[in-house]
Amino acid sequence: MFARKNKKSAKQIYISDIDGSNIEQITQGEQIHISPSWGPKGRYLVYTSFEKRHMRLVLYDTVAKTHKKLTRRLGMNSGGNFAPNGEILAYSASRGSDTEIFTISTKGTNRRLLISGSG
Repeated sequence: MFARKNKKSAKQIYISDIDGSNIEQITQGEQIHISPSWGPKGRYLVYTSFEKRHMRLVLYDTVAKTHKKLTRRLGMNSGGNFAPNGEILAYSASRGSDTEIFTISTKGTNRRLLISGSG
């Protein structure tokens, strides 16, 4: 999986086989999509999307070929990484003037502050 910019659009997310064959573009449009991260079983990946000028986490299902917005709060929501169980993600989010670490379920529920502090 990787993000790259082509001549017609902003950075998009692609997946491929381990040898680089069978490349499939999974995001499209004029918005930037970055920071993809695989789930532990390889079915899901999470990435950061700049749709409507807001940074949101999006979960992609490689079997169903669906995208699900996990975060809807304004501000920065980025850098999602899966817990070993594949059901919870940790990510960075802005809250006021600080950026902190939160967790959220892959269903987009149970958002919790994990690490708080200035900076």
